[in-house]
Amino acid sequence: MSNIIDINSKEELGEFLKNEEGLVFVDFWAPWCGPCKSLMSTFEGIKGDVEGFTLAKINVDNNQELALEFGVRTVPSVFVYKNNNELFKFSGAKTKPELIEMIEKNK
Repeated sequence: MSNIIDINSKEELGEFLKNEEGLVFVDFWAPWCGPCKSLMSTFEGIKGDVEGFTLAKINVDNNQELALEFGVRTVPSVFVYKNNNELFKFSGAKTKPELIEMIEKNK
């Protein structure tokens, strides 16, 4: 089973990444952002089908300092970690096949 959680502080994110094993997508998003909604819908659509990842959502409207610290200039911006090490990042919505490929290649 894959999980989707909300993160609301730098401390919470740091603790989460330190303790989470496996693939983690850290999604900086905003409620007014159309591509953010599309990406979230795609993650929701694969979470029952694909195992081996966790999605941590960070609302940039509520966490502006954290977004600035990560250099987020556009939403959605997604940072991908494995065992607390950043693997890569991407911006914008992705298709279901693209997300599945990312997960399968990096689990």
